[in-house]
Amino acid sequence: MSTHSFRRTALTQMSNAGIPLRVIQEISGHRNLEQLQRYLEVDDGQVLGAAASLAMLSPVRGKDVKYRFDDISAKEKHTRT
Repeated sequence: MSTHSFRRTALTQMSNAGIPLRVIQEISGHRNLEQLQRYLEVDDGQVLGAAASLAMLSPVRGKDVKYRFDDISAKEKHTRT
């Protein structure tokens, strides 16, 4: 464990708590949002939740979609076993 990993965890937790990225950027001292976003971790559960929210708003259609709800659900089940 290092101060760097603590910093990454703290910034990710702030983001997950809904604190605006611009505020986190001020706290962390990053010069731009691109640098800050390198620190923020995203897990499969967050992607699944976002896809589920989107699926409730409109059906997923077309081949140009990066994630499909069924694909993410299958991946989530696979990582649990």
